[in-house]
Formats: sequence, C-alpha cells, structure tokens
Amino acid sequence: MDNLPDAIAWLVPVSDEQGEIQDFVFQYVNQKAHEVTGEGFTCEEGLLLVADNQSIAGFAETLFDQYKEVFLTGITKEYNYYNPLVKKYFYVNRKRWENGVLSITRDRTAEIDAETVAREERQRHIEQLQFVTDSSLTAIGLYGIVRDPETREVIDLRYELINQMAERMTGRKAAQLVGRTMRETFPGIEKSGIWQLYKKLAETGESIQYHNHYTFDGYDLWYQVQGVRKNEHIVLSFLDITELKRSQEEKQQQAELLNSMLTNAPIGFAQYESIRDASGTITDFKVLLMNQMVAEIINSTVEEALKTTLLTISPVLKTTGAFDKYIDVVEKDERMEVDRHFGNHWYRLSAVKFGDGFILAGIDISQSYQDQSRLETINKELRRSNESLQQFAYVASHDLQEPLRKIQSFGDLLLNQFEPQLGLTGRDLIVRMQSASARMSLLIRDLLAYSRVSTHREAFRVVNLNEIISEVLEDLDVAMRETNASVFCDPLPSLSGDAVQLRQLFQNLIANSIKFRREHTPPVIQITCQVLYAGEAPAPLNEAGGSCYEITLTDNGIGFEPRYAERIFEVFQRLHTRQNYSGTGVGLSICKKVAENHGGTIVAEGHPDEGATFRIFLPQLATQAGKPDTGYAFARNTGSTGK
Repeated sequence: MDNLPDAIAWLVPVSDEQGEIQDFVFQYVNQKAHEVTGEGFTCEEGLLLVADNQSIAGFAETLFDQYKEVFLTGITKEYNYYNPLVKKYFYVNRKRWENGVLSITRDRTAEIDAETVAREERQRHIEQLQFVTDSSLTAIGLYGIVRDPETREVIDLRYELINQMAERMTGRKAAQLVGRTMRETFPGIEKSGIWQLYKKLAETGESIQYHNHYTFDGYDLWYQVQGVRKNEHIVLSFLDITELKRSQEEKQQQAELLNSMLTNAPIGFAQYESIRDASGTITDFKVLLMNQMVAEIINSTVEEALKTTLLTISPVLKTTGAFDKYIDVVEKDERMEVDRHFGNHWYRLSAVKFGDGFILAGIDISQSYQDQSRLETINKELRRSNESLQQFAYVASHDLQEPLRKIQSFGDLLLNQFEPQLGLTGRDLIVRMQSASARMSLLIRDLLAYSRVSTHREAFRVVNLNEIISEVLEDLDVAMRETNASVFCDPLPSLSGDAVQLRQLFQNLIANSIKFRREHTPPVIQITCQVLYAGEAPAPLNEAGGSCYEITLTDNGIGFEPRYAERIFEVFQRLHTRQNYSGTGVGLSICKKVAENHGGTIVAEGHPDEGATFRIFLPQLATQAGKPDTGYAFARNTGSTGK
C-alpha cells in the first residue's frame, strides 16, 4: 500500500456515552498520506483527527464534518480541494467501509497546472483573435456548428465570438449574442434563404461568397458575405455595402431619368470626343452619346450613330467652316451658339467643351422662324394699314374739314347779312346747322388725335412731367379763369416717353376735371406722385418687373357710378348728354392709349357727387430705380402761379 501513488487512510469514529461521534481515530495510514497532509497535520495511526491537530483546528474540523457525513449517510463523496499546507491540488474519494471511513486522495497539481496553462493560453488566443477581428472593417463572427445528437444533421449555429463591427452592424453587443444560436436570434434567415447557404457550408465545407439584401428582423441592409469552415466551426465575414448599393440605386435612377429626359425631351443631345492625328490635330469627332431626336434628324438609329463620326454624318461641315468652330469649342473653350438649317427644319444649336470633346444640344426653332416670317408679313401689312390710316387722317383733316369750314362760313354770313329775311324759323335752322358742324369738326379733331396716338409715335426721350403740366395749365388758362379752377401739383419725375402724347394725356384729364364740375363749386384738382416697387403695381407692370410711378389726379367734380370705371375709357362712350356736357367720348380713350403706349396703364375711381380719381402707372427710368422723385411743387389758381 505504501507504494501506491494515492494517499490512503482509514478512520473509525469515536463516540461518547450517548453514541454521538466526537472524533475519528486513524486506524491505517500509508506513507503517501503523510506526504500530502504537510507539516503541522498529524495522521499517525492511533491518533485522533481533531484532538491531535489543534494547531490547525479549522482544517481538522472541516475534515471531521466530511468524514462524519459519509459515515452517517453511507453516501460516497468526492472532493477537489487545495491544501494550503502543501500548496497542492487534490482529488479525494471518501466512502464508508466496514465500521469506518476509507479516504483515498490523489495529487492533481500537475494536471490542474496543465489545464490552467491551457485555459490561459486559450484565453490569450481568444483575446488576440478578438483584437485582430476588432481591427477589421468587416463584421466577423465565429460560430460553433450545432448538430442533432442522433442524426448528426446541422440544425443551427451558435455564436462564439463577434467583433466590434459585427456589434455595430447588428446593433447588439457580444454579450447579447455569444452563446445563443443564429436561428433563434435571427429567424428571418430562413425566410430569406440564407440559412440554406450556411447549412450547406457547415455540412460540405465548401466556401461561400454572395451579396444579400436583408429586410427581416427589423433590418434593411445590403452586405457581402464570405464564409469558411474549420472542423466544427465556421467563420463568416460581412461587409456592409448598404450605402454603396443605395448610391448605385440613386445613380441608376438618375441615369434612367437622364436617359428618359434625353429620349423624350424635345431637345437634341449628342456628345462627341476628339479624334486626333499623330501631331495632335483634331481630324474628326467620334460620337459617344446621342439621343433619339438627333438620330431621327440624321435619318439613323442611335446604335448606328454611335459607330460613326461627325464628318461621316455631315461632311458639308468641313466646307462651310462649321467644323472649325467645333474645333474652337474644344481647343479654345469657346461656347458656340448658331442657327442651322437641316433638312426642312431650322435648329438652334449650342456647343460647349466637355473633356477632350464637346456636348451639342439643339432645339427645333422652325416654328419660331415661321412665326417670325408671319410676324414680318403682319408688320408689313400693319405699316401699310397705318399709312392708309394716316392718308385717311390727312384727307379727313383737309377734305372733310374744308367743307365744314365753308358750311360754318356760309352760316355766319347768312346770320350776319340776311338774318331779317330768315325769320325766326330760318335763324333757328342756321344755328342748329352751325352747332352740328361744330360738333362734327370737334369729332374729326378728336378722331385725328386718337389716330395719331394709335399710329404715330415719336422716338422716346427723357420728358420732365413738371414742364408738361405747366404747359397744359397755360393752354387751359382761359377755362381755369372762367371756372375759378385750382390745380395743386406735387413734384413730378422725369421719364422716358413721347412729350406730345403725355401732354395730351394730362390735358384731357385736367380738362375733364374742369368740365365735369359741380354746379356753383370751383374745380379743385390735386396731382400727387409716388414710387411703387415690384409686386405693388397693376398686373401689366408687375409682369414686366421693376418699379414704376403712380401719378394720381383727384378732383371734386360730379364723379361717376363705380360700375362705369372701365366703360369710360372706351371710344365714343359718354355718361352724360350733349345738352349737359359737350364732348365726343374720345378723350379718355386717348388717355388710355397714351398710357399703354408708354408701357403703363390707367384706372379710374369715382362716386356720384364725390369727385373722380385717375391713377396713371408709368415705368420708372432705369437710372432712377429706387431714387426719390425730383422736380418742384406748384399751385395754379385762376392765373396766379407759385413755383
């Protein structure tokens, strides 16, 4: 027994009078037992376990409890423990034998040390592997193959290690995944068909590589996968290519959109690349891109056009000098715009440098050419019509006015020399004739004025409206004195226009204010001016953009019903009878035509017995945009003027 490698001891219980076990006595101890107990522990035959080892009472009492439990229960116990007295690891087997307890102890220190070293080495390898994988830009996972115990079929993969990139890609920490199985964690792999690839890899060991769009388990990822097997483990690496795929999809969509635009837009588009000889001189241009519209123009298909060159398509470019202009676009980076006739159509072409070539875009302007031709024809007809109208005006001013003057002269002669012979009836007829001829003469003059405003315009120049108003008031001096009229005028600006027409505009407006006065009320006319900016003016001027003047003329006359605000500007439209107010109904039509001739407009506001307001909107001079009005204010009252 002393030659055995195990320590053997047989202990028998020592009981008191009541039968309670108080200690154990060593009945047999082999030599090995003395070696494993160490100094300070006595295990000689005949000595007591507890009583004779009081120097290490705690250790002895622990052994006592173990022996007592085995003796009383009869259940064999196995222990692994570390003995600090000898600094070694032991395995102990204790069982009841006859009337005592047999203890067999084996030294496991060398075995434990080897396991510790192996465990520590494995841990170092794991840490090194973790460090290496964490440094990777791809997500990496190490998986243990899980097999069915009976059939040995691969049924799952268990996470054993993942790197930091895998954590970021899955949104889960390693602690949440290691130890769990893949199918349990990501059930979507079966729906996506990925599991079958992994299972085949685990069963056959054949490496895999594929792209996948994973849209399960709350993910929307594109990734590239590579997988290999080693014994009962597989390694999978995942490269997140989501952004790349989305970028590719966006570019594909943009390419499809561009292609759709090039195909369907009414714009010809082509890209050319220079063909150079050995000296670097451009000899031709190769077609790189062309849309359907250009292909149809040259009576070809896009596919055929891409196989040819510019001079092959149109050799005449060489002799017309157009080819040299395309060379200048490339060599000198000069933009080219030109109208060219091709077939039965006109095209406006634009070429710009692009790389070692140019991009050519063109639109069909045949309709514009036709419209321009029609417009020129219409303008010629309009000029002829204006000339005819001017000739008519000449005839009207001379041939029509001359008979009227004779009628009026003969009427005056009859009234002055033959009034007694005419009698009351004759005299009344002559007066009526004179009145009718006067009205007709006035109508002819107004029609001539309207005709001149519509057909004859002087070249625009800078006109000072303050001077225009002064001249108008001088012309209306008699009427103002007769009616005791007053005119108050704010400083007015200078603008670009026809002085004669602008004088007609303001003379007609002021004359109307004097004419359409209330009974026993002297006319009072107020003229003001302000600048309106883009968006504040009426529609015609807003569309043109820029700022304009709003010149307002307000009087205290008889006014008019608001419903007639537009009608009063129509030719021959009168709101009052000739018995109450003279006139032909042409004056305000002339005002509107003058405003329109100057790129502006005029509107009217009024109420019966509350006066009328006319707002004239005229464009500002470009040099005056945003500047205050200039000029001087004045008042005119029955001939007295203050400046």
